[in-house]
Amino acid sequence: MFEAVEVIRNVVFPTSVSEEALLAPIDSYKMWDKYGGATAAWQLLLEVKAEVSGEKSYCCRLCPKPRRPAYKYSHDSICHFKRDHFGFAVSGIYW
Repeated sequence: MFEAVEVIRNVVFPTSVSEEALLAPIDSYKMWDKYGGATAAWQLLLEVKAEVSGEKSYCCRLCPKPRRPAYKYSHDSICHFKRDHFGFAVSGIYW
């Protein structure tokens, strides 16, 4: 968890907390390499889990371990980050 907090402060939101910063591409080869080929800032906040079947799942590194949501596709976690961690959610007409 501490490492995730440092990534948020120093890499994802170095100057201000915004949706643009969360979705921004990664410019550092070092970060890309360390986080398994992550290409956007939000991907640094995911933990990749290998399933027995050989498939991957993606878990939020900011949530407590017993309650970490898992996603089949990494991009599905963007809504979780916006809604549950950073307050960027927009309510829809049908919700």
